[in-house]
Amino acid sequence: MTSKNSFLVNLRVNAKRRVWTIALSAVCLFFIMPVTMMVNLSSVVKSSNEIYVAQNLANTYREFMISNSFLTVFTTILAIIMAIHGFSYLFSRKKVDMYMSVPVKMESRFWAIVLNSFLIFIIPYIICFLLCLVVAGTYGINDAYIIKMAIISSAVNVVYYMAVYSIAVIAVMLTGNLPVSVLGTGTLLLYEVAFKWLLWGGFDYYFNTYNENSAEIFKTIWTSPLGKIVGFSGEFGTAVSDKAAVGNIVAEPLIYILLMAVIYIIVAFLLYKARPMESCGKSMAFRKTKTTIKRLIMIPCALAFSFFFDSASGGSIFAAVFGLLAGVLITHVVIQGIYEQDLKAAFKDKRSVIYVGVIAGVIFSVLRFDLVGYDRYVPESGKLESASVSLDMAFMGNETFFDEETSGDYFRYIGKENYIFKNMNVTDVDTITEIAQNSADTQDIIRSDNYDNDSIIRGSIKYTLSGGKTIYRDIALNYSECEDALNRLFANEEYKTGNTQIYSPVFDETNRLDVEYNNGAITSSITDIESVIAAYRQDYKEMTFSDIENSMGIGILNIDVYNRSKNYGNYRNCEFVVFPTFSNTIAQLEKQGIVIEPAIAADDVERIEVNYYDYDRELNETYETTDINEIKEIIENSMPNDFYMAISTGDDFNYDYSVTVYIKSDSRFKYDYEVYDRLFLGDKVPDFIR
Repeated sequence: MTSKNSFLVNLRVNAKRRVWTIALSAVCLFFIMPVTMMVNLSSVVKSSNEIYVAQNLANTYREFMISNSFLTVFTTILAIIMAIHGFSYLFSRKKVDMYMSVPVKMESRFWAIVLNSFLIFIIPYIICFLLCLVVAGTYGINDAYIIKMAIISSAVNVVYYMAVYSIAVIAVMLTGNLPVSVLGTGTLLLYEVAFKWLLWGGFDYYFNTYNENSAEIFKTIWTSPLGKIVGFSGEFGTAVSDKAAVGNIVAEPLIYILLMAVIYIIVAFLLYKARPMESCGKSMAFRKTKTTIKRLIMIPCALAFSFFFDSASGGSIFAAVFGLLAGVLITHVVIQGIYEQDLKAAFKDKRSVIYVGVIAGVIFSVLRFDLVGYDRYVPESGKLESASVSLDMAFMGNETFFDEETSGDYFRYIGKENYIFKNMNVTDVDTITEIAQNSADTQDIIRSDNYDNDSIIRGSIKYTLSGGKTIYRDIALNYSECEDALNRLFANEEYKTGNTQIYSPVFDETNRLDVEYNNGAITSSITDIESVIAAYRQDYKEMTFSDIENSMGIGILNIDVYNRSKNYGNYRNCEFVVFPTFSNTIAQLEKQGIVIEPAIAADDVERIEVNYYDYDRELNETYETTDINEIKEIIENSMPNDFYMAISTGDDFNYDYSVTVYIKSDSRFKYDYEVYDRLFLGDKVPDFIR
């Protein structure tokens, strides 16, 4: 009797009852892993050029074993199936009575089902993983680093399966029938992810100063293994692509998901022991959890309805309130109907409607009316240690910033904002505080929609507070009212050197650079690269905000930065604007015989065509002129259309008009082309054209 009731016997008996799930796991994993890999690798061999076959095979293997989202989806679904199927007997009173009549302890039955569920996935998974290694070996893939990363990724996937399984078992224990168990599993897996995604959207929509870097708080998931694995996969895939160290990337999510699995399975076991026998067939197993779970679901649903109606109505507060109330009532009726399995019971528990309406209304009001002063945040100077400021002035954003620490053959692109936040630390807290205050004051003007957009400089800022805490905000500056602060900021060396990549040691390695100067019509190669870059660095440091205010560049330095040398590896193209005040740079260029300006002389123009298109009226008109005075006026008020990055503040290009300049064949300058496209600045369109 003892041997028959032993844990191993119980384990074997349970496995016999789950033959179809064993077959499902083994067959699906076999086709998803080794079979699909073999097909993919075979396809690569057939479609790739012979010299790239080895590299393409390695890349395919890496993406398949490390970034296989389909495998993650299957793992999630299988874990849920195993949890619900393993404990499905709890949904039937007859089966419960039958199981209870067998002389097997509840604890032994529970852990036998759990262990079998783990083994049903893990054993086929390990076998299929080894088969993938064999398949890879037959195609000559033997990169030790990639194989090691594949092992790590697979280990995380196994732990992820255990965590999803455990949370699905909790859903089974809380519910009393199959449909509600499935809904409950989805709710537990997605609730925090969905709620944070909803708040993320609310912050982005309602707060003018919300910055995407602040999304980290919304991306950090604490309760869902699904949310954790998604974040891990992105970071891990990027690190492996760069062949970077992955210790810190793997350790935290692996340990956390493992803790989830352990904690959730213990919670599931405690619920299993406390689960009332009479809950079979009911929607919820515990009466005390029904109301709490319902209200927790109703809150984000009500907010989603209010956000949708607010946005769809163009910002109508009445529509938003209507959406919130509709969301509360609809979700209450639906959930109550599911609970009671009777539409007549849909209007029970009216207190939940009131409680959820108040809670959702408070959250909505905080976002809609900025009751916490999010957009008016100004750090206390005593707590502010430093800041990084990224201004959206076109000439500052046309550098193609790249990660200087990129390994391998390719530069990894990095956004301007991310580069500045990583490399700039301005410690002049008084200037930063003044800029922050101007931005806070400007938000009131922006909310009123009564402002001149040309007088606003937008950007973003990262505050580093005492203790290392960082706060990110978008900013909008009325630069006519904070010109002194901007001049102090521009005079700050910490700001200047962190605002551009031109000071990077990479630009000192002239053997890796190709440099040209473009004045809008003539592109000239630069031979003395070192002198020009040194002069530009000096001019950039001396540049004040007042120098470039309402100003445009006169030319552009095009610098191709090669990863390793001019003969190998890829490159990044960076464009640095030369302003009229950059006297050192201009002197160095002139020393090399380069034409600085004018880009196009009126005497060299044969004719100009100006095309006007009115989108509303579908009106298309063309004005053509050969008059020298009109040509001069057009050129003076227009710029090459590829000089959009040369604008500092003030007027932007006017895209209602397009200007086409035709150069004389016998012009005194040797222009690059015979036809040039230009655009007018703002409202500087000559009257004879209007």
